[in-house]
Amino acid sequence: MKALFKAFLGFFIGSVILVVGVLVLDSQGFFNLKSVKVKNQFKDSVPAVARWSSQLELDLQEFIGASLIELPFEKIKDKIRPLEWVQDYHIHRKFPANLQIELIPKEWIALFPQDASGKYLGVSSRCELLPELHFLDTKDLPFVSNVFKEDANKRQSMCDFLNAANEGSHIQKNNINYIKWKNLELVVELIEPKVEIRLGHEDLILAKNRIEKVLQDLEKKSLTPSVITAVAGQKVVVKLRKAR
Repeated sequence: MKALFKAFLGFFIGSVILVVGVLVLDSQGFFNLKSVKVKNQFKDSVPAVARWSSQLELDLQEFIGASLIELPFEKIKDKIRPLEWVQDYHIHRKFPANLQIELIPKEWIALFPQDASGKYLGVSSRCELLPELHFLDTKDLPFVSNVFKEDANKRQSMCDFLNAANEGSHIQKNNINYIKWKNLELVVELIEPKVEIRLGHEDLILAKNRIEKVLQDLEKKSLTPSVITAVAGQKVVVKLRKAR
């Protein structure tokens, strides 16, 4: 019993000494914030994200000199919450005097042209419209048509299709020039090979997979298509490009 009491007393005294020591060091400025760094989890996001992150890092410099022990986390969060392009974030205290903000940007899957000025709204993988981008700030992403804002069902179909456009295939996001609805038919133009794909309006992911297989077969035979139509319940129809 005495041994247990001594152990508890030792732990208590040690804790008090530790707390007092930390408070003394804090009062002397040992834990005053010296640097704030903002990092992105995804390095392959649109180039504008790097610029926006730098601006956030600059905005957070106002907290330099604040105690890392008593950091005003809510005020820091208030700087991040309004950023539409941020999906999630983590704030890490790096003792004795550093702060690191880890940002998880939303995933851009397409661009929505606003006008002829070369400015676009981003489209996220969750089908949200994201902040305005200049063409130079974009990466290789497909364009979506005006119907994206006008028809919620067609907008969701476009996003579902783009989210299924996997890397390593012909029909991947950075190989799509545009995606649009033409009457009741989803139409996609690929960059390489330059081919127009017509998918109807039902079972679009199944139609995409059928066309991907056709593209692979045509590539093996060194044939270049100009139009491929894959409507649900019908055979895939291929129109070949005429040899020059």
